[in-house]
Amino acid sequence: MIQEHDYDFFILGLPVYYGYYTYHDLASSTIQFTPLNGTYKEPLYRGDVPNVVLEPLVEESSTNLWSILWKIIKYFFYFLLILIFSPCIIIYYCLKGLWWLLGKCFGPEEPPKSVDEED
Repeated sequence: MIQEHDYDFFILGLPVYYGYYTYHDLASSTIQFTPLNGTYKEPLYRGDVPNVVLEPLVEESSTNLWSILWKIIKYFFYFLLILIFSPCIIIYYCLKGLWWLLGKCFGPEEPPKSVDEED
């Protein structure tokens, strides 16, 4: 899990560290990984340096008429979904609260509890 940023280094996500004890050596700018006991992880070995350089993904310019039209249509449907479903949810919870309130006000009364009756 490497995320995009403007730093001069990579930020590794948490899944990289699962099952390993890590030691960060700031003086030599290295990280040492040692498998934890009982995890069945293999030790890491030095490998070849990759030839491929990771470069950021360049997004297309949004000045294209079709991309602008697509964004308008997409956000219109998002707005339409919110407009349709949010009143349903609000009405559901209002009716649920009203049903509870009516049950409390007009529901069957509980018989009064009597004090210890003598036989």
